[in-house]
Amino acid sequence: MNRIIIVCCLLSVGCVSLEYASRQKQAIIHSQMLKELKQQSNKSIYPGYTRNGQLGEYITKGDVYLGQSKYNLAISTYKKALELDPKNVHTLNNLGNAYYKQGKYDLAMSTCKKMLELDPGNVYALNNLGDTYLGQGKYDLAISAYKKMLELDPKNVYALNNLGSLYYIQDKYNLAIPTYKKALELNPKNVYALKGLERIRVSQSKANQ
Repeated sequence: MNRIIIVCCLLSVGCVSLEYASRQKQAIIHSQMLKELKQQSNKSIYPGYTRNGQLGEYITKGDVYLGQSKYNLAISTYKKALELDPKNVHTLNNLGNAYYKQGKYDLAMSTCKKMLELDPGNVYALNNLGDTYLGQGKYDLAISAYKKMLELDPKNVYALNNLGSLYYIQDKYNLAIPTYKKALELNPKNVYALKGLERIRVSQSKANQ
């Protein structure tokens, strides 16, 4: 009887250790992904806005502050712009980016949703939505957002990079590998996809030892 209890305890400890190791791995990968995500550039400035009058001045200043990582100044300036034009998608996009950069994911999320109410097929809004879900650790929701983004823009390397990384963090290598490879087909010098494939190679190598 004592032996059975000891064996059960050992099995229980082993399961807890494996679960802890899995969570630790996810935490490390999540941290790496967020760092890389914030290094990528296509989140920054929403294109195609004609900058005329007072509204244009606020948006221009906000974009400059955002580019300089002066997020508080960017936020206050974008808010002034929204007082003049509450439905300005450019301003909402970059305001959401500023909140995201500060780690204020709830505020970033509400801004993304406002954009999608105004324009349900807005690729930039879906991009920000996916990034915000990723920042919150809501991986399945992030995957859904990036997939919708790719339906509208199949050659969006940024979305492919993040989708591949999300599959990787969930140990879905059979989905991560072709996603990274597709990103590399579009850009053979894609550092993020190359890193992702290397991580998978290392993980698979360790699993086979």
